[in-house]
Amino acid sequence: MNQVQYWRKSQTCEATQLSETTIWRLERAGKFPARRKLSDNAVGWLRSEIEAWMASRQPSLCQPCISKDDAVGASSAQNITSIHSEAKSPDKSNCLNNEGGF
Repeated sequence: MNQVQYWRKSQTCEATQLSETTIWRLERAGKFPARRKLSDNAVGWLRSEIEAWMASRQPSLCQPCISKDDAVGASSAQNITSIHSEAKSPDKSNCLNNEGGF
């Protein structure tokens, strides 16, 4: 028999790696599972709903930039620049690196 499990705020933040404020904003926008009132002074989220929400997240489209170790053996600065630019996502608007922004 499946037992219903609730996660309190700290467990939900830890599992999702989101701040309390981000969870509140997503929840308010209808993009995050709704909290449940557990008592007069306590709320929690259904663990199954949070896990389903996490599983539904799309992978990042941004490919990480090449590391220094990957560039070993490149014969010139031009080759390193070429390798670096090929390793990046063509859509830099989705990158979270210094060049692509948010």
